[in-house]
Amino acid sequence: MAGLAESGGGLLLALGLLTPIGAAVICSVMLVALTVHIKKGFFAQKSGYEYTLVLGVAALSFAFTGPGSLSLDALFGNQLSGASLRCSLVSVAGSFHSFSDARHRRNKLKSLVNPVSLTSDWTGECQGYPRAEECCPP
Repeated sequence: MAGLAESGGGLLLALGLLTPIGAAVICSVMLVALTVHIKKGFFAQKSGYEYTLVLGVAALSFAFTGPGSLSLDALFGNQLSGASLRCSLVSVAGSFHSFSDARHRRNKLKSLVNPVSLTSDWTGECQGYPRAEECCPP
């Protein structure tokens, strides 16, 4: 989902088409990436959050300044501007961030939980346990 959002948002930003929407999507993905990398420190050499922070701020600047004159929005006459639109896009980005972050945390918890499967072989003994009473209580 994050890869699709990065690709779609990046394409919208590169073309200058629906720029505030593309910027909001990129900003929200970078917020999720920031929460993943924040525990590793600031610098990108150690998988820190420096690069994701720069990309998020750059996308946020596109959201607030607009696409410019050399864009498809300017060519088609799309006037996606105004403070209310920008504030609503930032709130959409925040909600997308919270949804993606919750989904990421859920998947991380699922990967941490590794239930022990108690299987028995053909002799009736439990695998992985030296004594049968640990595996199969009477």
